[in-house]
Amino acid sequence: MAKKSSHHSQLLFITLALFCAVILANLCILFVLTNQAQTTTTKNTETTLLSELNSSSSYTVSDEITRELDDNKQFAMIINPEGTMVWSYNMPSSLGKEYSLSDVARFSRYYLDDYPVHIYALKNSHLLVVGSAKNSIWKYQLEYNIFAMKHLITFLPVLLTADVIIMIAVPLWIQRRWMKSREHERTEWIAGVSHDIRTPLTLILGQADALARHYDNNPEVQHKAQIIEQQSLRLRDLISNLNLSNKLTYGHCEISKEKINLPRLLRHIVSEVMNRIYTEKFKIDLSIAPHVYQATIMADAQLTQRMIENLINNSLHHNPDGCIIRITVKPSTHGSEHYILSIEDNGVGVSDQQLIDFNSHSIQQTTSSAEHGLGISIVRHISRLHSWHIHFQNIEPHGLRCTVNI
Repeated sequence: MAKKSSHHSQLLFITLALFCAVILANLCILFVLTNQAQTTTTKNTETTLLSELNSSSSYTVSDEITRELDDNKQFAMIINPEGTMVWSYNMPSSLGKEYSLSDVARFSRYYLDDYPVHIYALKNSHLLVVGSAKNSIWKYQLEYNIFAMKHLITFLPVLLTADVIIMIAVPLWIQRRWMKSREHERTEWIAGVSHDIRTPLTLILGQADALARHYDNNPEVQHKAQIIEQQSLRLRDLISNLNLSNKLTYGHCEISKEKINLPRLLRHIVSEVMNRIYTEKFKIDLSIAPHVYQATIMADAQLTQRMIENLINNSLHHNPDGCIIRITVKPSTHGSEHYILSIEDNGVGVSDQQLIDFNSHSIQQTTSSAEHGLGISIVRHISRLHSWHIHFQNIEPHGLRCTVNI
């Protein structure tokens, strides 16, 4: 669930980042189009006005042009070579009628008394000045080196791509760090809880053992003490599995491979399991082929022992009426240093859907396999860490077999 939540969160961040980028791009496009539409309207009016004035000797313009100038809140004037205004329309009263060359040079680049203006040359060497309302147009003279502009055009797609990558990568990086922090806190919390629970469990196990010894002549009390001890041991295994599963899931479990004598490890595990089984309903049969008595493998000893114990415990816990557990080791056809470990029982087996989930490539616990607890999930985690192939199958007439290619 945590990985799914992390995946969904990352998708959410990517979606938000792309959404923001699209919104920003749309706003920019809208701004450009709106500005372009307004600029096109005024430019058309000014172009038509220039054409009419060039074709007229008396500086007369049509009613349509004057109407457009009124609609655009524009004014116009003509200045002769001496700098005197010889014609005007809608001229603001604050503007003068005489202009020097320096005045023309200044307002041709910037503003005429804060009015943005455009200047056009007429055929008779006069100047047509068309102005707009104050604060209607932002006007600024920009100059760039042509070499720099060519490089900017060349690298602009790269820069935009880099911006998009940064826009996506930064939220993902923040989200990933947050998730790692959450995972670390979760691991520490589970480890702390596991440690706190182990102390009272140890006391319970000690008291159950003392109770059985004290009432050694009372079968009923001994039976109850055995039940307490069995369930306490199972609870201890569950806590240990929870802690290990969390570490394996979030990558906090370090694997330390060493040479392990596989038959010796199996005999040790079987001996420990048999010592805590108080009923004759379960039997464990260990069979080691003669050629693998001294077989050694490179693996993490603790994780390998946990994997085998979990497979045995799975047979014990899910066959309350008892079963025979058979453990066999034989050489593999893949080479002299490869072996086949098989752990099977003649119990009730599992459903077809559970079998599919057990053999799934995903190591996440599924709904149908949840009733088998964390044990099978940990088995698959450990086998994947060691690059071992693991396979589950139901056997006839009934039972479950797990084969590990080591």
